[in-house]
Amino acid sequence: MEAQQNVAVRPRKWLYLVILVLLREENSYGYEVMERLQDEFGFEQIEAATVYRTLRRMENEGLCETERELLGGGHTRRMYSITEAGEELSRRLGRGV
Repeated sequence: MEAQQNVAVRPRKWLYLVILVLLREENSYGYEVMERLQDEFGFEQIEAATVYRTLRRMENEGLCETERELLGGGHTRRMYSITEAGEELSRRLGRGV
């Protein structure tokens, strides 16, 4: 019950803020973001789909950008970095605005 109450008091875009903090520290691949959310912030139960969906939304909103890296077999992976708009939002969210 207590865990559910903690979720209810989080800001609406709480995951945005945490990811922006991570991207301010260093550019990261999506799986690195997820690992850091689990290891450094204790979000063991967070799903990969939630992280990737949030990263895509953030990119669509101009808060982060990606650079694609071509891997073998025609696969690509994305390196995420924070944008100026992401920096500004992280400052605003960090102040509780």
